[in-house]
Amino acid sequence: NGDMVRTLSIWELKSPQSIIMEADDNHSRWRPSRGLIKAETQLLHYLYTARLDGALHRRYGVLPENIMSGGIVMGRHDTWCAATGDQASAKLSHSIRSEAFYRPSGIRFLTW
Repeated sequence: NGDMVRTLSIWELKSPQSIIMEADDNHSRWRPSRGLIKAETQLLHYLYTARLDGALHRRYGVLPENIMSGGIVMGRHDTWCAATGDQASAKLSHSIRSEAFYRPSGIRFLTW
């Protein structure tokens, strides 16, 4: 019908120096770093809060159902883990996490 819909995307930004993945206790698998877990938690909290904030809806002219996750920006494309770690394995583990959790939730993950 040609109507325009205003949307709002919420992003969580962390520094390029942030480590994305860290080795587990046995150094056989990779898990999200504390920084990544914090970014995920903050993004979800901000998204939830924004959807309930009537003042934000009025100020930007956006409906709660049109407020969505933009994603997380952190780390760099060449440093998925600490310098001593296996970058390729850490990146693969993050890809598995993205397919299982981020993609179904509409969360994008970008590096600096």
